[in-house]
Amino acid sequence: MQDGTTALGLPFGASLATASPAPLWLHPRCVSLTSSHQGPFVKLRDQSILCLDADATHVSADGGMTWVSSTPLFAENQTLCLSSERALLTTAAGTVIAAFMDMSRQHWTWSDDLHDAPDACLPTVVMRSLDNGRSWQDIQTLHEDWTGAVRDMAQTSDGRIIFTTMKFLHGPGRHAVLTYSSSDDG
Repeated sequence: MQDGTTALGLPFGASLATASPAPLWLHPRCVSLTSSHQGPFVKLRDQSILCLDADATHVSADGGMTWVSSTPLFAENQTLCLSSERALLTTAAGTVIAAFMDMSRQHWTWSDDLHDAPDACLPTVVMRSLDNGRSWQDIQTLHEDWTGAVRDMAQTSDGRIIFTTMKFLHGPGRHAVLTYSSSDDG
């Protein structure tokens, strides 16, 4: 640029890492929520909002101002641990589907010599709730391999559930994207 700055408005020689952060701007109609719950959030049949954390379901009936924690996600003998990266969907039939990485089985085995992680494990898991998140069933491991990019699910107009995630492939180690689908409400 002619004024001595880059296209991002930084002085020549400066980087984003050394630039002062811009002040946070929020639209005047935005209101900060008092909750520290991380999304994703889904709307339930009764119009309340549901979210999950590593071991509990949380529901808000007042637009996220207050939250009620339900019983733990899993029985005491269950060892699953939800990742902070997860996807939630309420289907047209009212089923809540959750997808996540099972952090309790995380095992990374990268080898510089092999350019691979032959025994890496971070499974992708899905589960369903038929009672607005009070209980979970049909827990399924979609794949055992190292995973990531658990972002979102969608339901098509014909009822099919679509879920895309990452899977680590081997020989040499690399990431691939794959898509799962369900025609029976998860």
